[in-house]
Order: sequence, then C-alpha cells, then structure tokens
Amino acid sequence: MLDADKYPQCFNSQGQFDDWTRMARTAHEQASPCGDCSKKYKQSMLQAGRCDVKVVRRDFTYTVKAKKEALLA
Repeated sequence: MLDADKYPQCFNSQGQFDDWTRMARTAHEQASPCGDCSKKYKQSMLQAGRCDVKVVRRDFTYTVKAKKEALLA
C-alpha cells in the first residue's frame, strides 16, 4: 500500500514524486500533478483506484509561496 501522506497514490514511489516536484519548482509558479496528468494515465489510475484529484490538489499542489515559506523555515 502506498503512503498517500508522503506522495500521491498515482505516483509509483516517493522518488518519482520527488522528481516531479523538482521539475515543478523550476517550471511553474503553481503546479499540481493533476495538471500534468494525461487523460490516458488518469483513466488507468481511476481504474486502479489510485486517482484522488481532491486530495492531490489539496495536499500536493506546489506554489512559489510554499517554496519561499520552506526557505524561511
């Protein structure tokens, strides 16, 4: 079972999510894995019970503000 508290269930591992997060930080002011998800992948994750858009958008959206707060902490 994947630990959804650390990374979205639609990712296969923490490392895969960390890679996505690094790319999001360099490419966007605000990013969510759902925004980068293809229709085909979303469909496969829905069928596997691994797609929870509400949780991902709430808990795993990266923003520049969040980055600045992390740097100040």
